[in-house]
Amino acid sequence: MRKFLLIIMVAIIPLSISAKKYIPSKDVFLSFFNSHTYVVLPNNPFSEYNTTIEKAIKNNWTITDYSFIKETEFEKYRKDPKNSFIIVTHDKFENDKMPASYDFINIMIGKNVNDIDQMPYVFSFPLKYTNSENELYIPFMNTLVLFMQNHLNKIKENPDKLLKADMFKPYNKEKAQIKSGMLYFPLEYMSAEVNSIEKIDSLYNHKHSVINNSDINKIMAGEQIFIIYKVGPEECKLKSKVFKYIFDNKGNMYFAAKHNYSQKAGDGFLIKDIKRINK
Repeated sequence: MRKFLLIIMVAIIPLSISAKKYIPSKDVFLSFFNSHTYVVLPNNPFSEYNTTIEKAIKNNWTITDYSFIKETEFEKYRKDPKNSFIIVTHDKFENDKMPASYDFINIMIGKNVNDIDQMPYVFSFPLKYTNSENELYIPFMNTLVLFMQNHLNKIKENPDKLLKADMFKPYNKEKAQIKSGMLYFPLEYMSAEVNSIEKIDSLYNHKHSVINNSDINKIMAGEQIFIIYKVGPEECKLKSKVFKYIFDNKGNMYFAAKHNYSQKAGDGFLIKDIKRINK
């Protein structure tokens, strides 16, 4: 079960709600493809998220018709089942001993219910630890939008098999493909035990390069490359989950894992993660 907080301007009291994570029915999931998608933008006009999501949607989104709306307009549209929404929420996992909150990007289906937690959703992916000032996901926004489409289209082809609680786990079957091309390791995404060129070189025997997060935009266009992505507590260093993925720049996922952050476990890719993809 996750608790959701809809992202609102500081001047507005946040809407606090709780919801049980569940698998949408086949009919609800397929209804998404006939919906009109509203991309809900935070009210902050200086939000870098707004700029990047607008550009990524305009350049890539093809599976539904779409419009952009402000957060203040969300309530006006959210009860119509013909509508779907790309929206960011602050999420907490209920019954989790760690009090961490995460920003998730979700795709939800409209429903005439009192609370957002009762609306069905067909996609959910972590962007950042809520209290972290770092927004390391920004250079990945184009890839994430492509991945949302690829992921939903893949499930559409076989919903009876692929509609499950952990929809990302099957992508680990594709991790051998990572070795076919260049894999980039952003140092900001690596835990302390593997946060140097020397350490990474000693563990990964295939074509790779070590870069900084600021260089990600420079490598995302052009031929296929693979790149590590992670969501962790960053500078907050509080107990939370660390989500770890590997994408290519075409919006395909090849690796998904997570662990609980601690000083010992670290915040980012671990030695054991690199060993898994090096096999």
